[in-house]
Amino acid sequence: MVLPRTLWTASAALLGACTSADEPTDTSPSGDAGPLHAECSGAEDFEIGLHKPGMADSLHMRVLDAVPARPEKFENDWLIEVGDDDGPIEAAEITVEPYMPTHGHDGTFAPEVSPMDEAGQYAIDRINLWMAGPWEVRFMIRIGDTEVDRIVYDVCIEG
Repeated sequence: MVLPRTLWTASAALLGACTSADEPTDTSPSGDAGPLHAECSGAEDFEIGLHKPGMADSLHMRVLDAVPARPEKFENDWLIEVGDDDGPIEAAEITVEPYMPTHGHDGTFAPEVSPMDEAGQYAIDRINLWMAGPWEVRFMIRIGDTEVDRIVYDVCIEG
């Protein structure tokens, strides 16, 4: 049954009183987004293929695959590709830190980084995003003894 707009708005207002202030309810008629976190306004629309330049603009990164496909609460696995203007970067040392800026904490344990057979590709396993809200997935990339670049993905974990 489709509710008239005024009845839908009143119902949504009543339901909104039952949620916490930290997790407002999606009041769209489809209602398929579920609880949304109010502090996620700066998060990127995460999708497979999402490309990010590095902060020093010397490297770039692309998400080739992710399980789950959109970041969710708890453990996430990504397949990334790291390169520069000349092509894929092999033999990079990559450190990954999930960080929740609104609370000032990390993901409680370091994700595992493994180089793949394909040049410039790395598997990132166990990215722990254990709370609803905004997260930064921070990548620090070193080649030899030199830190070359940092790349940050801003993601939102719905609760």
